[in-house]
Amino acid sequence: MTLRERQAKEYLAEAERTLLAAEVLYRANFGLWVQVVTSSYDAMEQAVSAAIAAKEQDIPREHAEKIKEFVRLCGPPPALLNVLTSWVSRRSASRYVDVRGESLVVPRMLFSERDAQRALGDAHAILAYVKGLLP
Repeated sequence: MTLRERQAKEYLAEAERTLLAAEVLYRANFGLWVQVVTSSYDAMEQAVSAAIAAKEQDIPREHAEKIKEFVRLCGPPPALLNVLTSWVSRRSASRYVDVRGESLVVPRMLFSERDAQRALGDAHAILAYVKGLLP
């Protein structure tokens, strides 16, 4: 097994563990929706990294570049591409308390239980697709 193949295997294992953590947070029903969204997105990105490594390629560090490389190498169906681009565009909103004009943008105020459900479902879809790509 090459180093990149091992990297792909470990990235997929991390993605599965990260998604499990998101599911546990969701089921705990403490209203930690932004944390569920963040963990779900992280699982998606870890799965994307696994797919890139499985193709024996370097994994870009920048989030949008990582998605572009995944698309170039793996050609996901349009629906999955839409999922990834939608979540990568919302990534920073789930992590940072930002000042925009005269307003404060707080992550926990931006994401609902419905967003958390959607993020979990999307993460499951991305992981399933990537698992189908790996040997």
